[in-house]
Amino acid sequence: MKRPQPHASGRASLDHPQVPRGVRIYWGLVSAAVVGYGLYGVVVDDLVIGAGRYGTSAGHLHAPASFVALAAALCFSVALRAAALDLYIHFGHDPRFRLRARTFGLLIFSFALFFAALALQLRADTALVLG
Repeated sequence: MKRPQPHASGRASLDHPQVPRGVRIYWGLVSAAVVGYGLYGVVVDDLVIGAGRYGTSAGHLHAPASFVALAAALCFSVALRAAALDLYIHFGHDPRFRLRARTFGLLIFSFALFFAALALQLRADTALVLG
């Protein structure tokens, strides 16, 4: 199988003709949904995370923690699109696909931001209880 070539500018892009249109639309919608949910949580100052049993919510992020969670959502949406780009451009849809180091680092950074948001909210909640 012939390996796809990077974009003419030397930089890969999801607009590359070798990435199917359906893939571009799908990952664009998923990324927009992730960022939209984070933005909604910041606007209403109540970002619900997870769902417990029987329809109860597992947790809420407020003020500073919701902003950090929005930053995590932005990084995660960029990482999702980069993963799709890695799959089609750099690996030619090869089943031995692996994320490139930059994409993997961005995923790890987005999870670190999310856990930082959880820690901020936990700190705020314990300050309310203890103090």
